[in-house]
Amino acid sequence: MVQTTKNTRKEQAENTRKKLFNAALNVMKEKGYEQTTIREICKRANTSLGSFYTYFKSKDAVLQSYYDDAVQTYATRFQANTEALTPKEKLLEFYDWYADYTTSIGVDFCRIFFSPSNKALDIDKVYNQIMITTLEFVDQGFDEHIFNRNLIKPKALNKDICIVFKGAVLDWCAEDAAYDLKSYAHHLIATYLRAVSLN
Repeated sequence: MVQTTKNTRKEQAENTRKKLFNAALNVMKEKGYEQTTIREICKRANTSLGSFYTYFKSKDAVLQSYYDDAVQTYATRFQANTEALTPKEKLLEFYDWYADYTTSIGVDFCRIFFSPSNKALDIDKVYNQIMITTLEFVDQGFDEHIFNRNLIKPKALNKDICIVFKGAVLDWCAEDAAYDLKSYAHHLIATYLRAVSLN
């Protein structure tokens, strides 16, 4: 009986979180990021302000949660399949997946998420799951002497890869998703990784 109650509460909590997330996206699409208020999100989700702050610190956190949840999914479902790959191949595989995920949520969401207004993208202040996963593969690359430590340090390489990918996404959004983001981002990141590799 106690276990059933815990599961029910956990399901209710996840449903409330999803309602808030979907309401936030809908309001942002209609009004734009800057004009969206937390009060309006709660009204649309039919929840209280207290509920909002139980799940999210800010409206930036609502957007970031989408990618953080996705990286957790990547880690549990796909990362085991990459164990035989080199760190460079793991990075490319991860960003191929990231590009597929990004395109699957659509250009409208990306325009909201990948905007200068979203403080969750400030990689000097926010160390998100994408960067944590990237750094894991980067560190492996340095440990296995694939990347040239004389050219770049691990954290700088990590930041550069994230910036290259964000740049590709911003261009893809500006071009109204007119090309294949995965292929283009793969090309850019592979080119960059060749430039900082020992062989």
